[in-house]
Amino acid sequence: LSSARAQAPATSAADAAFDALAADWLETSLRLSPITATQWGDHRFDERLDDLSPEGWRAKREAAAGFLARLSAIPADDLTRERQVDRAVLRNSLAGEVWSHDVLAAHLWDPLIHQSLAGSALYGLVARDFAPIEQRLVSATARLSALPALFAQVRTTLVPARVPKIHAQTYAGQNGGLVSLIDLILAEDAALDAAGREALRAAADQARTAIAEHQAWIDGALAPQAAGEWRLGPELYDAKLRFALDSDLTRAQIKADAERALAEVRARMYLLSRQIL
Repeated sequence: LSSARAQAPATSAADAAFDALAADWLETSLRLSPITATQWGDHRFDERLDDLSPEGWRAKREAAAGFLARLSAIPADDLTRERQVDRAVLRNSLAGEVWSHDVLAAHLWDPLIHQSLAGSALYGLVARDFAPIEQRLVSATARLSALPALFAQVRTTLVPARVPKIHAQTYAGQNGGLVSLIDLILAEDAALDAAGREALRAAADQARTAIAEHQAWIDGALAPQAAGEWRLGPELYDAKLRFALDSDLTRAQIKADAERALAEVRARMYLLSRQIL
């Protein structure tokens, strides 16, 4: 949400209600997605992973729907201009999250979403020096220990028959790459004491075994059954585009604007080239 609003005190009951809602939304979002929290710089949940089970995805959807209902009860006209802008942005994000769960349902057929979260869970702890390496390795130990359960959740969530073949093949090629992230973490284990190193290496061994077991499931169950359509189709694509752009611009309008801009740039380049050459 905008930094301008954070600097402006609430001037009405509606402003105060919106500020409280925004704070609740941020806290809930970070609590429901510890991996995102780490990426955003909130390190209270660095030892936890997201719940990628159907129930976990449902919990995120219900939270978004609840905030959307609360937001709808705050009249936009009663807010300061900065908060009106923030309200519109937040409303689009919340509505998009509900739609993504209920209609697009990518968590059921796109394994690359799950792969991205698994990779970010580990990479986010070593990519930046946000805390002493000892502290980050303790968090990494906890996340590595939780990785087998996360893979089990993924296997209960994905519906193989709905997964596009190309998605399954890409997933099969990327899953093993998690081992390199484990090696990257283990390369720093000298910063730990003997007990810490032992715990980290035990967790790493468990994670490697879980990755191998998950690979066997991908190769033996997911990929052979994958038969989903990778194309969204015009209806889903257009709806997703509206949420992504937070705009009612159509594909035809976007294409026409792009072609017009291309023609203008080419014309200017031609004139400059004639002057130079």
